[in-house]
Amino acid sequence: MNIHSKKLLSGSLVATLLSIPTMVAFAASDGSKGNTSAGNLVINANVPEKVQITKFTDIDLEDLSHTGPTTKDDLLCVYSNKNGEYKLKVTSANEGFKLKSASSPADEIPYTVKYATSTETIFDAATAVVYNTTIEEGLGNASATSTSCSGGHNSKLFIQVAATDVESAIAHADYGDTLLLRLQVQTKHYKKQFKTLSLYRLGVFLFHDKF
Repeated sequence: MNIHSKKLLSGSLVATLLSIPTMVAFAASDGSKGNTSAGNLVINANVPEKVQITKFTDIDLEDLSHTGPTTKDDLLCVYSNKNGEYKLKVTSANEGFKLKSASSPADEIPYTVKYATSTETIFDAATAVVYNTTIEEGLGNASATSTSCSGGHNSKLFIQVAATDVESAIAHADYGDTLLLRLQVQTKHYKKQFKTLSLYRLGVFLFHDKF
């Protein structure tokens, strides 16, 4: 390679390097003494990933039916500043989806939990919730701009007790449980870890059970 070729190659390399965007780390600097003086400082900020679930109302199942399923629902408000995305896990004080009698804890009635990302969804179309298992997909309906869902709701929780389970239950007026809904935000790149946790309780009560 002759000298002329080396110069051309060197010139091309410099031009290429100059054309590559670079990230410059600025730091605060003081102004110098003179008729005018100017300095600068760098402002940095971070918006932490947050979730919130609100607007719970206790569910009173009242007298459970022997002729068909007893179904009740609760409208909720879910907020997430991670593009409206979140994960959900549901557990309960009774360590399972089951109503227990306060006076006779050995007497139980199982129930089904479902969750919907729309307040218009009916029970049959909602997503079945498996106890203590995270729902990781399809939850992108959270409000990303209002922790109060602009005064409305955007999610729905269902509780259902089957008539066959009522028929085999012992009569008590004090069946109940407390549901715990845990909302979680994914980290960047959707790694399987969670940044924040919001925990709220939803009481499920049964005051009368006639046989």
